[in-house]
Amino acid sequence: MLKHPDVVKQPLKKTIFFTNCRNFLRTGALEIKKRYNMEDPVLSKLQALGPASALSNDFRIHVPTLMPLMEGVPRIIASFDDTKKQQIDDQWRILSIAKARHPAELKNTTEPDELWEMLHKTEDFFELASFALAVLAMPHANADCERVFSKTNLIKTDLRNRLITDTVNGTLLASESAKGPNRKGNCVNFEPSKEMYARMTAEKLYSKNKDDFTNIPDVEYN
Repeated sequence: MLKHPDVVKQPLKKTIFFTNCRNFLRTGALEIKKRYNMEDPVLSKLQALGPASALSNDFRIHVPTLMPLMEGVPRIIASFDDTKKQQIDDQWRILSIAKARHPAELKNTTEPDELWEMLHKTEDFFELASFALAVLAMPHANADCERVFSKTNLIKTDLRNRLITDTVNGTLLASESAKGPNRKGNCVNFEPSKEMYARMTAEKLYSKNKDDFTNIPDVEYN
């Protein structure tokens, strides 16, 4: 539109347009800065987990190790677990070979969760991907937790006060799965995947052995 003849004839309006855009971006940046601590030991290092950074050899020159990030999340990686830290760091250093091994899959990967979910299925980068997914799953504020509390109160009402924790947890997971971006936002249009159907067996659904439920892999959804 900026190249349209009617627009070209009005340079003053173009100048005003660019000024407004700049002011909008400036205001947005200031508001974000108010809400986030850019010096946070975790937030300031999350750039490393983005696909463009993680798969770049040039970026790895500046960030050769993930040790500072691992030290910032002791609940994910224990401070005394040097073996696990070293394993993750070794995989980080050779991560660039993943792009050579899986060029088609990683070529158009732009979302961090897509990248690490893909690498999570490989043996060479399993520990690194597990760590990255755990870090990315951390809420940046308590808003998400508060929403879950509110939904729990709607599920476990006075009339349903005997629901056990496993049932409430399953209901919450089903709700999140149904409203995902690929599910059109409701349970009416929800279509279980083949993997989900494969898990719906009598042995898993009606087993009396509690361990059978704890060993079921998490349902994958976006």
